[in-house]
Amino acid sequence: MKKKKISAIFIVPLLLLTIFQITTFAATLYDTSSCSWTSENASYGPDDGWFAVYSYDDSGDDYCKCKTQVVYNSSNVSAIRDYYDDDNEYPGLDITNMDDNFDAYSYTSTLPDPYFDVDNDFPYSNGNEESEVTCESPYSISSDTEYNFIVYFDEMYQEDTATFQLNTSESYWSGFWGEYQTDWHSQLGSDRTVDMP
Repeated sequence: MKKKKISAIFIVPLLLLTIFQITTFAATLYDTSSCSWTSENASYGPDDGWFAVYSYDDSGDDYCKCKTQVVYNSSNVSAIRDYYDDDNEYPGLDITNMDDNFDAYSYTSTLPDPYFDVDNDFPYSNGNEESEVTCESPYSISSDTEYNFIVYFDEMYQEDTATFQLNTSESYWSGFWGEYQTDWHSQLGSDRTVDMP
């Protein structure tokens, strides 16, 4: 009797751990698209960086991961501080699904003091297609330092492709809306399109 109880105590957790590991690592990379830039039109935008989109096949629950790595130069940092001092504007980054068929569900950034926001813009149909990060400490941004912004988007309806756009921005805090509102924005790199499973 004791052997059966002891066996069950060890076998059940081992079985659950095995199932968890299988389901956790089931997603496979399907397609990738990336671009880079070495100069930016907006004075407050990062002068150097890259933007990549990855599509994943997760047993019918397909999703995309968008990642950007940016570097501000000393002129960008000066412009960011001027926007903050003169107009109380905060720098940020924005990744948007241009197909309005994806829902942002997870995001992270190494920008100092990041404030995250997702939006379901007009026509308000298929989830939060836009994800933004705003740096709430503009004086903490340093030149020649790499910062990233990573967003995961869940596919709402089956599509053949997915297109995403990256923008740099300057925003103000709106007490009425309870979030940052973009005053100025400029695209970084070019739109990225990936095939979907």
